[in-house]
Amino acid sequence: VYKRQALACAPPVASAPPAPRCAPKHVDAARAARLHTFSGAWPIGCDRADADAALCGAVRRVSRSTERQLILSVAMDAPTLVAMLPAHIAALRRAGLAERTLLVPLGCAARALVVASGLAMYAGAAAQPPAGTQSAELGGRAAKWRVAAALARMGTHVLVVEPSVLFFAEPFRLFARDADVEAMSSGWAERDAYGYVHGTDDPSMGWSRYVESMRISALSPAFALLAPTAHAAALADALADALAAEPASALNTPLAAGALLPAAIVERRLLNEELVLPAANGVNRVGARF
Repeated sequence: VYKRQALACAPPVASAPPAPRCAPKHVDAARAARLHTFSGAWPIGCDRADADAALCGAVRRVSRSTERQLILSVAMDAPTLVAMLPAHIAALRRAGLAERTLLVPLGCAARALVVASGLAMYAGAAAQPPAGTQSAELGGRAAKWRVAAALARMGTHVLVVEPSVLFFAEPFRLFARDADVEAMSSGWAERDAYGYVHGTDDPSMGWSRYVESMRISALSPAFALLAPTAHAAALADALADALAAEPASALNTPLAAGALLPAAIVERRLLNEELVLPAANGVNRVGARF
């Protein structure tokens, strides 16, 4: 036998709006204050006679002086990346980011799609692959970082992405902005993403059987925010120089099915070497904080 009871419904209680699901866990204000940030009338340097007028005009179109941030999407002419470009542009529109994106096409097929989209485009001197580069793929990626360096020097936060990235929401709130560069980790879990102490026990080594080292996942150059700092610009220039100097044989990388393009693997290696490895044996590092 079921007995019916009246349900007493309490009046709704006003509550604060839910916090964003994704946000920086910690912002180091003291660390942010130590960054060597460019200062001056924005866009910085665009009042000089030798300024890149096309790039200055593009920055003014896609970034506001109050925000000083934009998305830099560089489309190489590799068939895989060109095929991704329409979905990439459509996602930018759906997320309300199309007017805040600067597209840099590196090739005829990519340029045709970018022109048809009507979004802001840059194809000036900084976007030209360096002379003497042994590979068009590496030269295009070198040009990408040269443009990023120029934008950072203009006093703009630059979110460097590739057409493989699809946006569904505002990305800039995800960054702590207390480092020269913040990049996406290739880690697939909490421990992998942030790094951990990796221990090994080998009894055959006797008294030295235990060894520990710090293990981190690779950072991705396909989704990285450069701050408008001297070290971030120097990092981008260093990557451009390193990519331009890589031999074509560096692209002879055995790939698993569905893996990155060979040039993307080289680019990721160079980024992580520059950020993580120390200066030694005649190799200098720019000292960018990440």
